[in-house]
Amino acid sequence: MDSDDDWSGIAVANDARPGDDFRTRLVASGLVPDGHVVVRITLTMRSAHIASTTLKAPFVTAFLFDADGHANPLAAFKAAKATGHLDLKTVNIALGDTDVLDLFRDLTVDLMVRGFDLSDEQQPSESGQLF
Repeated sequence: MDSDDDWSGIAVANDARPGDDFRTRLVASGLVPDGHVVVRITLTMRSAHIASTTLKAPFVTAFLFDADGHANPLAAFKAAKATGHLDLKTVNIALGDTDVLDLFRDLTVDLMVRGFDLSDEQQPSESGQLF
């Protein structure tokens, strides 16, 4: 993974509970316009790059796709992406410190130090665990 950041990686998560996941709560809050679906979120825990005086970390930026009432939002998304007409809107949602813990049932963030790239197959073995 090429990056100029000191650390880079991936994250994986599972919804808190079926029917009470973050996307459902976001739609119920009125922050997602009708016909739009949440396709991505960015969770910011802390940042020195935020110039805004109104938005303080932690917060979530949700990326919204206008499925325009399409019966299959995923197919509409793929079609828009394939044609180069993917237009995403964003909405920022401020979170309290403990709200972050309620977003997902499971959340794993896997970070590697710049230059020390490991593939998924190279996880430390049980015998190599230091503590």
